[in-house]
Amino acid sequence: MDSLTLGTVAVATVASAYMVAKRNLGGGQGGQGGDDGQAAPAGPGAANTPIEARNEKWAAPAAYAQMIERAERRHGLPSRLLERLLYEESRYRAEIIDGRVRSPAGAVGIAQFMPGTAREWNVDPFNPAQSIDGAGRYLAWLRGRLGGWREALAAYNWGIGNVQRRGLIAAPRETSRYVVNIISDVQRATGAEIQ
Repeated sequence: MDSLTLGTVAVATVASAYMVAKRNLGGGQGGQGGDDGQAAPAGPGAANTPIEARNEKWAAPAAYAQMIERAERRHGLPSRLLERLLYEESRYRAEIIDGRVRSPAGAVGIAQFMPGTAREWNVDPFNPAQSIDGAGRYLAWLRGRLGGWREALAAYNWGIGNVQRRGLIAAPRETSRYVVNIISDVQRATGAEIQ
């Protein structure tokens, strides 16, 4: 295992241990999700916090916030996971969302769908409402196939085939950072542990 992978695992372990200790010591308002691994809304940034009161740099603009919350509920995603993923993918920048700017790999829209994936999932990647719901549906499907939210996030970034063949331990730095950043930000904002 290279030092970056060990560092990534250590950061994720420390963040999880912190959340559990905080909750066990009464410092957190929430609890862990059920046996299905889903996080229960809890804490200062949970879904029950009014959208306008959220102040993280990754908080969704009002134009998208309710669509994101609906997609998270509809597809059984932990509170604010999709919101943070979409920030990571597009930074909610208009020129990315409308397709004026594409990724070097050709991904487009708010959820940065590759054209083939968008066709497969029947999503117009330039339509934010379709992309948001499609990204929630796709992420939930990835979790169902791979067993956990960390694996689902890695597959969203790196591809399901790579995760299935090589596992998280072999993920490139970009993917390891992607997963750790999203999970730690959501856990910090919601107070819920994400498995």
